[in-house]
Amino acid sequence: MSISEASNTKPRSESRSESASAAEPSIERDRDATIGLDPARREQLQRLVYREFLLEPELYIEAGLEDLPRRVGELLGCSSAEALERLTQQPNLEELTVEQLGRVLAIRDMRLVSRTAAAVAADLKEPGVSYDACVRTALCYAVAGMEAHVFSALRAAGAKRDDWARHHFIYGLMHAVSDNRERALWELEMALQREPYEEGRARIHMAISLLQQEQDDFEGP
Repeated sequence: MSISEASNTKPRSESRSESASAAEPSIERDRDATIGLDPARREQLQRLVYREFLLEPELYIEAGLEDLPRRVGELLGCSSAEALERLTQQPNLEELTVEQLGRVLAIRDMRLVSRTAAAVAADLKEPGVSYDACVRTALCYAVAGMEAHVFSALRAAGAKRDDWARHHFIYGLMHAVSDNRERALWELEMALQREPYEEGRARIHMAISLLQQEQDDFEGP
């Protein structure tokens, strides 16, 4: 599934592939490959995570955030109908601070946050669960800050369609905000290879550019 398709379609059922790619790196963080991100760049990468959540059609409703358009509209001074479209047209959701975004996207639905990562993984591995459902679940947990749950959902997505771009992109963003630059770039490159649409590729390039700027600063002149 492409990233651009995800931002314009409802979830659909997909057949399960036999296995995930053998080349996929372990989610366990390699401490030797981590760097301390500049706070401003980490904030930008976190904004990209938030934007991916908001671009998924009606995912905020599934996550128990039915009041989100009204709350965003109040912050932006526009109607509820206009709020999310206006916000997500901005590459980094610039009109709201990260603190404001964190507050309006705080998921408290106990159906989500009370579950263990193992339970999430077991449910998503079922043959009837689509790739889209795995990715959407991962994004819910990403904005909730529940990293183990995110990776459980992304592993399930990769087991179904590792040849699609979207789960690689989210893997890359999650590794990036966790200071794991090497693995973040690996996943983002996998996403770029699989993404057929220019809009999706532009979003991947934005994340790669932020990490490459960080590396350039780290290495110095």
